[in-house]
Formats: sequence, structure tokens, C-alpha cells
Amino acid sequence: MAELLGFFSFFYIIAGIACLGTIFGAVTIGLYVLRMVRSHSSNHTLSLSTEIPAEGVTVPLVAATVTISQTSSVMFGQNNINPLLILYPDRIAYRYLVKKEMPYSQIDSVAVYPNLRLWARLRFTFNDDSRPFIAWLASQRDLDQISAFLESKGVRVDANTW
Repeated sequence: MAELLGFFSFFYIIAGIACLGTIFGAVTIGLYVLRMVRSHSSNHTLSLSTEIPAEGVTVPLVAATVTISQTSSVMFGQNNINPLLILYPDRIAYRYLVKKEMPYSQIDSVAVYPNLRLWARLRFTFNDDSRPFIAWLASQRDLDQISAFLESKGVRVDANTW
């Protein structure tokens, strides 16, 4: 009888772990699909020219990430809820956790990563901040417009491919 109880308790443990794994997987896939639908269903179209109004142009972002060092492998913070990138005539404003503003002259370089999986990325490195800011964009067209605009402002734009 003790062997039979041991078998059933082991069975319940395995079944419980399987149920938790299934629930976790379903929630993860659901959040991923929701994020993908949200980013691709945006009706906001970016229209940049060399002249930007004084109130700035808001760039639609999927997410914003800040890394600890020059490598993108260790993330300091990520914002999927309300990421922000605003282009002004003389500066940019961005938010991953808190909103910051940086003049174009303080941007060391911008690395451009085209659509690798689902989203394109812009990686801003700054002269006086060791934490690069990464803007995740849903549109390759937006990426091309922003990189051309930044080049017109004198920012070094590097095209990267993986």
C-alpha cells in the first residue's frame, strides 16, 4: 500500500509541474502575440523631413532597452509599456525608465540593425553616458527615415548586420 501511495504522490508532482509549464507557456505565447499585434497594428505613420516642428516628432516604438556596457547582451532596463523616442530640431528625448533628453552633439553614434526577427533596432551611444539606449521599431521604413534624419543632423550612423 505504501508503494501505491508513493506512486500517486509522484504522479501528482509530475502532473502539477506539467500543468504549471503549460500555463507558463500559454501566458508567454499570449504576451508575445499581443506584443506583435500591438506593434504591427499601429496606425501611426512616421513622416520625417529635414525640418521638424519645435514640439518634436514622436517615433512609434515597440520597446526601449538600456544596456550596461557597449555590449547588448546585459540589459539594465527594458520598457515595453510606454517606450518613448521624440526627435526635436536640436535634441532627442527618450525613455526606458525615466525620460532623458540629449542634444545631437552628445550622440557618439547610432548603430542601425534592420529587421532581424520582427523588429528593427537603433542603438544610440552617447559621449557622456556609458549606457547605450536601444529603440525597437516595428517598421523598416521608420528605421530608414530616422537614420537618414540623424545623418542630416551630423550624427554618425553605422549600418550593422548580424
